[in-house]
Amino acid sequence: MIRKQWNNKMENIKLIVWDFDETLTKEHSKKNDDILGNLSDKNWPLLVRQLVKNNYYVGIASFNKSSIIKEYINKWIPDNNPFDDFNIQGNDGYIGSKTQLISKIMEHFNIDRYDQVIFFDDNFKNILETRSYGINSFLVEKPGFSIHRDWNCIINILK
Repeated sequence: MIRKQWNNKMENIKLIVWDFDETLTKEHSKKNDDILGNLSDKNWPLLVRQLVKNNYYVGIASFNKSSIIKEYINKWIPDNNPFDDFNIQGNDGYIGSKTQLISKIMEHFNIDRYDQVIFFDDNFKNILETRSYGINSFLVEKPGFSIHRDWNCIINILK
């Protein structure tokens, strides 16, 4: 269903990556948070499943700790969770750039071109940095990622 809406530009896309804090979450996450209540769009897990079903890869690139991200993702997607140690890239003792984190995810999936990636983030600095490498990057407004606002917008932009 999703793929039918896209044109040739979208067919070039292989990987969709989200920032975590204040992109997938309404506010900055921390241990022992209201995990289910902090998800910015309750339909995001359905979108992820649909993307994977349509042969897209998914990932998370964040400066938060991977262990906290995994705790959230496991609550949000308890069954058939497509996220693992390779496509969740967090700050585990190393703070680099978002492009470096995304590159690690790309390497795992054998993706060698930045223009085959879509990235969502709430920080304009990260958007500018990743765009400078050719990543299709989109700024997410508060209170975080929305399928209706953000996902539908990129479908129209990539037409």
